[in-house]
Amino acid sequence: MKTTCDDEAHIIEAFENIGQGHIFKYWQELDSEERHKLIEQLRKISAKDCQIAWEDMQASKNTIQQPREPKVISAHNPLCRSLKPYQDIGEDLIRQGKVAAFTVAGGQGTRLGHKGPKGTFSCSPLRSISLFGHFAESIKYFSAHYGRSPWWFIMTSDENHNETLQFFTKMNFFGLDKKRVMFLRQGMMPVFDLNGNFLLKEKNQIMMSPNGHGGSFRALRDSGALKIMEEEGIDFLSYFQIDNPLVYCLDPTFVGMHLSEKSEMSSKAVKKINSDEKVENYITSLHPMGRLADPKEIAFAALFLASDEASFITGACLPVDGGYLAQ
Repeated sequence: MKTTCDDEAHIIEAFENIGQGHIFKYWQELDSEERHKLIEQLRKISAKDCQIAWEDMQASKNTIQQPREPKVISAHNPLCRSLKPYQDIGEDLIRQGKVAAFTVAGGQGTRLGHKGPKGTFSCSPLRSISLFGHFAESIKYFSAHYGRSPWWFIMTSDENHNETLQFFTKMNFFGLDKKRVMFLRQGMMPVFDLNGNFLLKEKNQIMMSPNGHGGSFRALRDSGALKIMEEEGIDFLSYFQIDNPLVYCLDPTFVGMHLSEKSEMSSKAVKKINSDEKVENYITSLHPMGRLADPKEIAFAALFLASDEASFITGACLPVDGGYLAQ
């Protein structure tokens, strides 16, 4: 896109008016191509939104808001009968298509020693399945079980958006309905210093950073996902991180509880026994055998069911849970 002098002057004026004129201090040293690159970057940045963001940050420093005490519902055993009414409500909402999955998947797998988007990381020691594939299987289950395919919104980043799309195409969307899987990019915003000034990465480039989890709402709006939700009658989003394979991505009990308690936002967590407690230790404490299963113990059960020795078994539920369900 060619930038006219008038257009260029208008953009420069807009950022000077919000006190960011310092980003043009190298303007005279830049050639026409370098100037064009800076102007094109600024064109994608809302000067007004940046000013509002900084003012809100400053206001929050001077205003201490007393947080509302959240209502806590404890469910030691997820199969507790008292939760059944919540489950029924949640299942009805899923059948009606009122609930969609929303996955935050903008990160790379560097911390996991994996090259590529975090969602492409293999998460099982027994099966070659990626994190994306793991959640896709859960969504396929809900589609089959409730007779309706839930929408799946996946928020990527500039860094991994194209690679994520290529991965889904390669995997044929894991057998999901392509029309009900939507990718949206997380937005970026300038990095401020402590005085509210944009930081420069280069003489003609502003340093940018992802706009945080709060940017999810803007990404939903800007991508058209909110419009789809309105058209499809979607009222609830199940929001989760791609690198948490333990999460129940569309938990009907949790959804039903959220609606029944008239909550604006609900969050599910595992309570620690003490401040030094690890999640593994807590989960171990729930099992009568006092330990977690070895993957081989689960694999051997599956091998038995697939063997000739189990030829007379035509349908059975075989819990391999160390006695958890028998409590």
